[in-house]
Amino acid sequence: MATSDAFRELLARAARPLPAATWSEPEDLVRLGRESLVADEHGDARVLASDGTLRLHGPGVVGHAVDLEEAGAISTLWQRAVTAVGAAIDGVTTARGKVRADIRARTRLSLVAAPGLGSVVLSIAPKSPPLLEVAPDGAKPLVDVPRPLADQASVRLVELLAEAATATPETTETVSSHFRDLGPRVASALQGLSSTLADGEISLDVAWREPEAPTARASLSASQARWLKEFIEGRELDASIDDLEGVAVTVSNKERWLVETELGPERIVASELTLDEVRRVQPGDTVQLRVRTTTRTQADGTTRTRREALEVLDVIQPDSTEPPETPNE
Repeated sequence: MATSDAFRELLARAARPLPAATWSEPEDLVRLGRESLVADEHGDARVLASDGTLRLHGPGVVGHAVDLEEAGAISTLWQRAVTAVGAAIDGVTTARGKVRADIRARTRLSLVAAPGLGSVVLSIAPKSPPLLEVAPDGAKPLVDVPRPLADQASVRLVELLAEAATATPETTETVSSHFRDLGPRVASALQGLSSTLADGEISLDVAWREPEAPTARASLSASQARWLKEFIEGRELDASIDDLEGVAVTVSNKERWLVETELGPERIVASELTLDEVRRVQPGDTVQLRVRTTTRTQADGTTRTRREALEVLDVIQPDSTEPPETPNE
């Protein structure tokens, strides 16, 4: 009887439709097999760490050699992009200020370089232990299992890069919208990355492997990187418009203003303001400005931030320190 039941179960399984393929290369099948064995032994493949690869190739890579400065810039910019996407996922999309320390820690990656055929392969992995966020108290939740931020950010970044690399005139608005959803900090990091790839004539193949999930992949040629750089800059995706408040230290219709804010002093270009708007503000006034902030990555890997005042929203004069006049009796 038991044999008959087992046979019927076998026939029932054979009749079920096959699930959608979650692999695209033979190495994916090897990974699925390894994760299955680990899950059988430990009850969860999440004990394995996620990992990824950044494969550099193209005219700018000779054999297994690539310019050290360019490789360093690509690694730094990839980390910056992952952290920026992680911040956006956590609800922080503004370009002002620093990313919170906890977000930086949760998206930090480690790097191990290894040669590949006609390329240089940079192997990357989360710096945090794999179960730190999945099972913070030592026990994995039965529902709503947390997903490590490094995985969320890396996969989202790879998806965005793949979407941009395959963009057509019909899909550019969608790509632009997805960039704006993630904020200018992400666009700025990818502007710097694509600029470095284009200038160095380097193509990038990236993959991210998360346990129990399909491998995320994207490829960006040097020419596609050049297009992406121009796309981000042309649409000002690395710029944001925000309100800024502070005390005006210097005011001019020609030179940059110096405004002391809660986050520190800011140099603000005021060339877009009318002369009447400039005359409203005196040194010492508390001023509220509508400001466009653009962050660009330079050839040496440093970033340059430009803040440009678009409108004077409000001016508050400082309280007078002189005693009020008493009326003559």
